[in-house]
Amino acid sequence: MALILRDLVKLCQETAEDKGFPLTNYPVQLLRMHSEISEAFQILSRLPQGSYQGNESLEMAAKYREELADLAITLFAHCGGNGIDLEAEIQRKLACNRERPYLHGKAFW
Repeated sequence: MALILRDLVKLCQETAEDKGFPLTNYPVQLLRMHSEISEAFQILSRLPQGSYQGNESLEMAAKYREELADLAITLFAHCGGNGIDLEAEIQRKLACNRERPYLHGKAFW
């Protein structure tokens, strides 16, 4: 059964609340999200560049994806616990981004 974003946000919120996570403490929530991003980056930095070959790389790639899921779960729980309509915000931001010029003045490597 596929869940829509609204359902995932509610499920993540309920699970976090059941496990005692403080969803209304914005600084703590942002630090938790930052922590998940940092963990994903640490794992990614250990993978051979552009390669998922070999058992070690496959395990590390799975751990990387798991950290991304942790990030999403933390973000969804935070939004649900604070009345943030994430789906509406994503749609609003995408509409804004579609109007921006290519790379909109940013330099990427």
